[in-house]
Amino acid sequence: VDSMADVLIRQSQASGKPVRLGRNLIFLGACGATSIQGMRVAFLAGRYEATSYKDIWARGSGFFAEEEYGVGPHYTMNAIGEVKARSSRLSKDGQVDLLLTSEWPDVFWSTSVSRLASSPPEVLKVGAASPGVRELFFSLKPRYHA
Repeated sequence: VDSMADVLIRQSQASGKPVRLGRNLIFLGACGATSIQGMRVAFLAGRYEATSYKDIWARGSGFFAEEEYGVGPHYTMNAIGEVKARSSRLSKDGQVDLLLTSEWPDVFWSTSVSRLASSPPEVLKVGAASPGVRELFFSLKPRYHA
C-alpha cells in the first residue's frame, strides 16, 4: 500500500470515504482515527521526509503539497497532530488499541533493557524509521503497532 499511498490518499479524499482494495481490505485514508467493531484504530499513511515533515506552510484539508497534512507521499507534522486530535475524540485518554503506519518509530521503549533504544539498524538503513511515528507511539500508547 505504501508505494501507492499518494494515489490511494487522493482517491479517499476525493470521495471522502475509505478506499476498498479488496473484499476484506480497506485503505482508511491519509491520517486519522476511527472505531472498527469497538477497536480504536489510529492510522498514518505515507512516509517521513525531514523537509516535508517540517513544512508549516502547507495549507488546506488534504495531504499533498498544496494541502495541510502532507507533501506528495510524505506526511507533515500537521498529519501527526490530526491523528492525535482524532484519537482523543475516540477515548478520554487518547489511547488506541491499534496504530497502523508504514514505518517504525525512530526510537522505542525496550522492555528487555528498560530504556529507550534506537530502531534496528536494518530499519534505519532503509529509512523506515520516523520521529513522527515515535510521537504517535508515545502519545497514543497503542496496544499493538503494525
